[in-house]
Amino acid sequence: MRVLLDTHAIVWWATGDRRLSRKARVTIADPGTEVFISIASAWEIQIKATLMKLTLNESVDALYRSLIIDQGFRMIGIELSDIDHLSMLPPHHRDPFDRMLIAQAVRGNFTLLTKDRIVSSYGAPTLW
Repeated sequence: MRVLLDTHAIVWWATGDRRLSRKARVTIADPGTEVFISIASAWEIQIKATLMKLTLNESVDALYRSLIIDQGFRMIGIELSDIDHLSMLPPHHRDPFDRMLIAQAVRGNFTLLTKDRIVSSYGAPTLW
């Protein structure tokens, strides 16, 4: 299985937050799961930390390096084709970061690991 983590899933996994569902934790920890994190989430995390809506014990760079190096997560960038795909998404969701993750999940054939129920209205496979 190939999963793309929503931003909250990244933060909750990294901090051991119990709001991450058991199913999500088991899926991420499964050696057969390919776990992907988007650079869009790094951007969102940094914005939230700067606005004091999120407290981090380390920099976003250190967080991502830890997830990639220590845990084997794979980072995906934002491609122009991801941006183009945004125009095809109906306006169910107003959050630009979630919309980008949805576009990336659809284009990359990922299951989006998210608590956000609105995401499923886009037809992208989700798991929580």
